[in-house]
Formats: sequence, C-alpha cells, structure tokens
Amino acid sequence: MIISPPFLRDKEATQSDADWVAAMERILISSSYYCCDAGGFYWVQKQRMKLKNKKLINWGALSIHYWADQGNSYAEVKAVTKCVNGGSNGLDGLRWPCFEHVYYALNDSVSPIDNVKFIS
Repeated sequence: MIISPPFLRDKEATQSDADWVAAMERILISSSYYCCDAGGFYWVQKQRMKLKNKKLINWGALSIHYWADQGNSYAEVKAVTKCVNGGSNGLDGLRWPCFEHVYYALNDSVSPIDNVKFIS
C-alpha cells in the first residue's frame, strides 16, 4: 500500500494543474520537514523501469535502496544516478569524483584509493 506524504492533498475542482503544483512547491520550500519527507517518499517509491518487447517493465526491486545497496563501483553509482536523475549527465565530470571523495572521507579505510582526488 502506498501512503503519500501528509502535505500532498487532492487538487480542488476549481484549481488548475499549474496552481496545484505551485501550491505544493510553496509547501516544500517553506518546510524542511516536508522537503525531507517528500525526498524520502521518492527514494523508497521510485521504481526503475526497462524496455522489453516494446513494453516498460519493472527492473529490480521497488526503491532506490535496491540499486544503492549493490556496491560502490562506477557501474553501481551510475545505476543510482540513472534512478535519481533519469540519466548519467555530469557523472564523469562532477558526481563520480565527488562520490569517490566522500566515500574515502566517510569510509573506515585509512589509506586513500588510487584515484581519489582531494577537493581543495
């Protein structure tokens, strides 16, 4: 059963789609709680899809957790990036080097991996 975040409310009959989206954006911008709640809802409800026989089918388990728990190699990071952003633009130039830096900084390993680039 999917339970939407509490701030999501049904669109009123007299309200246009654009007005409803603007109202939801104002709620998200004004509340860090609702912003985090919406992000968490997206993270656990996102289903990655793939094309098979000209039909979209589910690929992997429900939620980005499935993809994030696969590992920390470039291929796994690329899979998570595709789940979140829909593609891998910017992965090579920004996201991957930042991931390597953060992984080194937060990991228990004492010595850096060969290709870590320190951000100055």
